[in-house]
Amino acid sequence: MKIDNPLIRVEIENFKKVRAVAFDVNPSGLTIIHGKNGQGKSSTLKAVATCLNGAKPKIDLPVREGETHSKTVCTFKEFTIKQLITKKGDGFKHEMKVEAADGFSPPNAKSFLKGLRASSADPEKFARASSSEQLKTVLQVMNLDDKLKALEEDVEKVYDDRTESGRELKRLSANADALAKKLRLLPLPPEGAIENAREEYSRGRDKIHAHAVASRELDDTKETQDACLVAIAKTKAKLKALEEDRLMLSDLVAMKERDLSEFGELPDPDELEAKLGEAIERDRKRLVWTSLEAEHDEAYKEYCKAEEAHGELEDTLGERRQAVTDLLESATFPIEGMGYDPENKWLTMDGIPFSQCSQSETARISAAVAMAGDPPLRVLFVEEGSGFDDDSRRALHEQAVEAGFAVILESVYLGNNADEVEAVEIVDGSVAL
Repeated sequence: MKIDNPLIRVEIENFKKVRAVAFDVNPSGLTIIHGKNGQGKSSTLKAVATCLNGAKPKIDLPVREGETHSKTVCTFKEFTIKQLITKKGDGFKHEMKVEAADGFSPPNAKSFLKGLRASSADPEKFARASSSEQLKTVLQVMNLDDKLKALEEDVEKVYDDRTESGRELKRLSANADALAKKLRLLPLPPEGAIENAREEYSRGRDKIHAHAVASRELDDTKETQDACLVAIAKTKAKLKALEEDRLMLSDLVAMKERDLSEFGELPDPDELEAKLGEAIERDRKRLVWTSLEAEHDEAYKEYCKAEEAHGELEDTLGERRQAVTDLLESATFPIEGMGYDPENKWLTMDGIPFSQCSQSETARISAAVAMAGDPPLRVLFVEEGSGFDDDSRRALHEQAVEAGFAVILESVYLGNNADEVEAVEIVDGSVAL
């Protein structure tokens, strides 16, 4: 229980609805400001809160109607904090002063008070904050914010990598399946078909050409023979020579005829062209099939590699998530039953989201978080505390006693445990007599 410098007494004049209020504060426990609505309870809490905050209050009309200034004095064991607000035209002037018990006064009261505050020591702000801001505050109190943030950023990165890897794996699998389907539908042509066809085509064309040459030579020989016969008829003098020529040419004709007959049956040129075209097409299809097979093999290798990488990312993601779980399981939260849902990134209380807690439960948890921040200025405020039943107030009082905090709670009714706490009734801006 830390109460080295507790808040002891509060004095307020002319702040909003307050006329004049002065009361002693329970330095370690609960002080209840109670009374009917519209009597000045909220103004009392707001005056103390703005005084301890030190900054210029962001509220309209901080000075009671008809008055020129308001004054708030918060007395601690070791120093006194004074706030003076003076009307000035359409606005107001805000002055702060801190007086230590030994007579020392810091030159800049606002900076001095700022050094005494902790960002977590504001249960009202915590209760109204968003889920992400509440989580941030609790993690700061537990000194886990940077470590958990790094782990969760790592989890998100690995999750994104795993997701992208899964998409790539799916794409590669579909590509490999499509290529395999094409291979099944496309039969593999026999090897060597184009070479055989080319040779047959070449031999056929050569034979046709040679036959054409022989035919032309035969025609020429016959023509010469006919010319000789004509010459024999025209001139008898040349008969012997021409006869010899005829005989020679006759032998030559016979020889050429024999040569021509040796060619046998000639191939059909159109058929040769068709066979060559078919062979070329088979060769083209074989090249396509071979290329497709190579593409399929490469695609399957990529798929296997991506599948292995995806599995590694799955393992890494599990390890990172386990690291977050281990960190949270080893941590001590500000209040028993509080936890953290890493999936939704929000605080929980007894397994349900913090945002679903009741008003009194929210205030009690907010107070516990603020106390866990261990600020030098150990004063907390609970506005609209009428939702606290007697058990909730008793629990909050015990929290305050345990942590050494002064908790000032506003409520319409006093409750049945007034003998356990300090109680101040406000009536028409003043303490009831």
